[in-house]
Amino acid sequence: MNRTDKPIKQNIVAFFQKRKVLTIAELKEFSQLSQRTIERRLKQWKTYRSYNHNGCYYVLPEIPEFNSEGIWKYKEMRFSKHGGLRSSMIALVEQSSSGLSAKDLSQSLRCSVLDALSYFKENSELLREREAGRYIYFSSNPVVYAVQKQRRREWGQSQAKESLPSHANAVIILVELIQHPSDTLDQLTRRVRRRGISISIDEVRNLLLCHGLKKNASSALRALSEHREQLKRATLSGNLFKKKPIIPFVPTLQLCRNCDNRLRLRRTETRTIYTLAIGIFEAHIRQKYCQFCGAVYSCEA
Repeated sequence: MNRTDKPIKQNIVAFFQKRKVLTIAELKEFSQLSQRTIERRLKQWKTYRSYNHNGCYYVLPEIPEFNSEGIWKYKEMRFSKHGGLRSSMIALVEQSSSGLSAKDLSQSLRCSVLDALSYFKENSELLREREAGRYIYFSSNPVVYAVQKQRRREWGQSQAKESLPSHANAVIILVELIQHPSDTLDQLTRRVRRRGISISIDEVRNLLLCHGLKKNASSALRALSEHREQLKRATLSGNLFKKKPIIPFVPTLQLCRNCDNRLRLRRTETRTIYTLAIGIFEAHIRQKYCQFCGAVYSCEA
C-alpha cells in the first residue's frame, strides 16, 4: 500500500464504520474515486457483498457478526460469509444434517430462493429429490449424501408419527392414492376433502413419509392393509374404551304422575353389563320415588 492509499483507506473505513454498509455509488461520491478503482479496492479489502438487493451493498470483513449459519442481517440487507446467494445455499445444504427444503433455505437466508434453486435442476453442485410433494436438496458428495439421506428418513418418520391422520382417514387417503397415483400432494388432499373429511396437507404428507410412499401401488396397498387391520382392532368391542365406562340410567320424570309432587332419589343399583356391541360397561340404575303417595319410578330404557 503506498502513502496515498493509506489515508484513502482510513477515510473509507471510517465511513464504513459510520454507515455499516455502502453502495459503490455512495463510495464514489464520498471518495471521488472512479468506479473501477473502488471495485479494485473493495476486492483488495476482501469486503462482503450482499446476496440480496442485486448485490448492491458492501461491508468490510470486520463489521459483520455472522450467526452460526454464516449469515448477517443489517436492516433489509443480507450478507453471507460463504459468498453470494448460490454459494450460500450450497454451503448451508452441505453443512446440514439431513438436507434442506426450499422453505428451510428461505428461512435461513431470510429471502426467496425459488429462482436461485432453478439453477440446480441441471447442475450437479447439489442433488435434489422429490419427497412427499416437495424437493429436498442434498450434498453432491456421496458420503455426505448417504448420511443426510439416512437422517432425513429417520427424521421424517419421527416427525410424521407426531401428526398422522386417524386410521379411518388413512384408509381413505390410501384408497385415493391407489386410484389416482399421478396426483400431486395438493390434488390428493383435495380429493380426500371432497369426501367430507377435514384434513390438512401436512397430515397427508406425514402419512406418505411415515410409510416411505412414493406413489408406488404395491407399497400403498401394504400400507392400506396395515391401517385397515389397525382400524379393525381399534373398533373391536373390547378395545373401544381404555377404562370400563360408567353409564347412568336415570328416570326422566321430575314430577309424580299421580300427585304432581317432586320426585326424590330412592336408590342406585350398580351392575356390570356385558354386550357384543360395545363390550363391558358399568350401569348405575337409579330409582326415584314420591314421598307423598309412595309411587316408585325406574329408568324407561
